[in-house]
Amino acid sequence: AYGSLIVDTQQAKGLELMQKAVDLDPHSKICQKNLGDTLAKKQIDLRRARIHLENAIRIDPLYADAHNNLGNLLLAFDNVDLVEHHYREALRLNPAHPNALENVARFFPPGGGGLRGAMREREAEKGTRKGGG
Repeated sequence: AYGSLIVDTQQAKGLELMQKAVDLDPHSKICQKNLGDTLAKKQIDLRRARIHLENAIRIDPLYADAHNNLGNLLLAFDNVDLVEHHYREALRLNPAHPNALENVARFFPPGGGGLRGAMREREAEKGTRKGGG
C-alpha cells in the first residue's frame, strides 16, 4: 500500500515497492490490481498493466474492481467486446459498483451509439480515406 501512496511523488520508488509486493505475494489480488492500475493510470506500460489486472481476476474472478479497471484499460486496445464484458461483469458482481455503472451508461447506452457507434464511425472514416477520400 505504501508504494501506491508514494508513486505520485516518487514514481520509480513507488513502482519498485509495488513490484516487490507482487514478487513477495504473487497471489495477492490487491497487489496485482494496484500495480496494474498504476502502470495503466500513469501510462507506463499498458501491456504489463493488462497482465497484472488479468492476474488479479485469475486470483479472484469475483473481484469487481479489477474487472472494471481492466475494462478501462482495454479502451486503449480498442477491444469493445472485452471492454463491455468486463464492465458488465463488474456490475454482475456488484450491481451498485459506481464506476461500472457510470462506464456502462457512458460507453454502452441502451439506445446504442456510445463506444460501439464511435468505433463504427472511426472504421468508416478509415475506409473512406483508403478509398481515396
